[in-house]
Amino acid sequence: MSERQACRTVQVSRCAYRYQAKKMVDEPIAWELRQLAVQQPRWGCDKMTDYLRNQGHNWNHKRIRRVYRAMALHLKRKPKKRLPARVAQTLVVPAQANQTWSLDFMSDALSNGNPPVK
Repeated sequence: MSERQACRTVQVSRCAYRYQAKKMVDEPIAWELRQLAVQQPRWGCDKMTDYLRNQGHNWNHKRIRRVYRAMALHLKRKPKKRLPARVAQTLVVPAQANQTWSLDFMSDALSNGNPPVK
């Protein structure tokens, strides 16, 4: 039986039958990423990808990201600092006049809207 007839009987395309996967060698990408991580520890995957592209490598950005994640080079995220809870305090009412002063900066203008001349 020919290959064509066998594939038609099993309902498999001849392309799929003949397909042979290529071995992906990621060692050069891993080596370059490791060197960059030592030189520039705060660079993320996107910046490293741009740098490698500028160096003349034409690796796919998705492939670089896959190797980057497999090497666990991703940057650690800093947690937010928790502020202490504010305690509500009541305002102190002054006992006499002129005990407390406040400034009103919004009224520092003339009646025509221009600032006063110093």
